[in-house]
Amino acid sequence: MVKKAIEYTNKKIKQMEDELLPFENKRKNIRPKFEIYVTKRQSNSEPCVIERVEYEGDLHRAGDSLMKFMFAKRQHAVQVNELQIISKCQMLQMPFNLQMKIKQLDLFTNVSSMIEIIKPIIDESSFPCEKLKIDLDSNDIQKLDLEFISHFKTLVIEGTADLTLQFIQNIPNQIVHFQMDSDFSESPDLINLIRNWVTISKPIGTCFTFHCDQEESDLIQILNNVRDQIEGAIAGNKSVNIPIRNSTVLQVSYDDYENEFFIKMAVVSFK
Repeated sequence: MVKKAIEYTNKKIKQMEDELLPFENKRKNIRPKFEIYVTKRQSNSEPCVIERVEYEGDLHRAGDSLMKFMFAKRQHAVQVNELQIISKCQMLQMPFNLQMKIKQLDLFTNVSSMIEIIKPIIDESSFPCEKLKIDLDSNDIQKLDLEFISHFKTLVIEGTADLTLQFIQNIPNQIVHFQMDSDFSESPDLINLIRNWVTISKPIGTCFTFHCDQEESDLIQILNNVRDQIEGAIAGNKSVNIPIRNSTVLQVSYDDYENEFFIKMAVVSFK
């Protein structure tokens, strides 16, 4: 046990020294050579270095070199299970004729701009893709490419954008999860959205969920308001059922997942 404790302590000391090294180099005006590593790993295994790229002081050039190494010589579309774009940098150049078959796309910043960059490289045989996860602010809502996001079966929206009735009604996806904190479910617009779904007869399988930062008693009151304000609504177990056609109903309910509450609107078959 003592031996393991010593090894662990030495490892932490080395890690702290490495973290302090850039500040020490700056203080001494030292510009050491760096290498950028391309690594791969499976599950929780240790990463294995598969390529080294010398860093010459130009971050964008290094990024271009990495992209060429990974993709330039591909003869066919690259199968990507999940592509995440986190950086705010828009200067990265994709190799010419690069095509990807993507199952899931995650965009965490500058969503509208990133969509324009990523669109040309997604192979059309990918459509419909499984999931699109985006982090939206108010500026992105105004410029969001609705035609592009319609190519994804499931849309997950996070961020700081204010949810408006017009924006929600314009979303073309059949399954949408709003995971940002919003008071939409408490506003009159929820009733208006329900009436809109009933009027246009949304198809079976349509499902929207809204994250709620409220107590369970507040969610019960929301369902009571739906029951009282929508003609033909029938109260159920943590739900309100609203007939759409002879064979379908709109079920408005609440549930919790990992101690988080959400309101769910789903069009289901009539039983």
